[in-house]
Amino acid sequence: MNLLQLKYAVEVERTGSVTRAAENLFMGQPNLSRSIKELEESLGMVIFRRTAKGLTPTPEGEEFLAEAKTLLEQFDEFEERFSGGGESVASRMNISVPRSDYIVEAFTRVMRDAPPVPACALRFRETNSMRAINNLVEGNYTLAIVRYYLNFEPQYLSMLNDRELSHEEIFTYHPVLLVSAESPLAKLEPDMPLPDDLIELAYGDPYAPGVPFSQTKRTIFTDRPRRIFVYSRASRDDVLHAMPNSFIWDTPAPAAVLARHGLVALNRPTERRYRDLLIYRRGYHRSEVEQGFFAELDRIKAEMGQ
Repeated sequence: MNLLQLKYAVEVERTGSVTRAAENLFMGQPNLSRSIKELEESLGMVIFRRTAKGLTPTPEGEEFLAEAKTLLEQFDEFEERFSGGGESVASRMNISVPRSDYIVEAFTRVMRDAPPVPACALRFRETNSMRAINNLVEGNYTLAIVRYYLNFEPQYLSMLNDRELSHEEIFTYHPVLLVSAESPLAKLEPDMPLPDDLIELAYGDPYAPGVPFSQTKRTIFTDRPRRIFVYSRASRDDVLHAMPNSFIWDTPAPAAVLARHGLVALNRPTERRYRDLLIYRRGYHRSEVEQGFFAELDRIKAEMGQ
């Protein structure tokens, strides 16, 4: 028996379904069923029985699950106090974020101005929204910022509600067209059409909960036939500089930040809107560095006129 098996059993009880619990835990149904069976065998008891309403705990299972929840809560408190090798609480920050210049700028400003602490074990990971949610659910990260096309907001909010995660809006925006400052495209007027021979860059993992990837691509991407998928901001910058006829629809960022990367943002008409949403476990209390990070995000948005 281990803590992961306890988490699995508690999720099965909450959903009343191995299938639904497996989806919430981002794992295969056979693996979850096998884990529950192994847990029952190690305990020498039956935790769940199948009924017309789904899986329900046996009397012994109810007692076991109540104790398991208490143990998991105690472990979460223990982990929150001592994660990161015992560093000062003020230095604690474990967050997954979308690939975004304005978010990275906020993080670097906070790190630059933060007072020294005896130990520091921060984690700042750029990734796609589904992986960010998974990082939070698995307990490896305590905060996440997810980004989604507003058409997919109902699916995201439903997923967050199912996982009992709280959320706050960070930024809602129309994307801007990023090009190299040396590209002829940098001189395009907002009302001028884009040349047909341009190559569009796009982040290649725009997953959305419950939406087939083919549908996600049709909804988010433009109909341009020439496209290069990238998976990091560094790759984005390299390709934009190497190919003057390339562009990417991306998040607004302060002009000074884009200038450091040799990029120019063009505000062109688009009906597409995106939202960056902060998510966290209910009842989570932010550390001082986390509070400073979100305050810096607000300052950067003010710099951009947002």
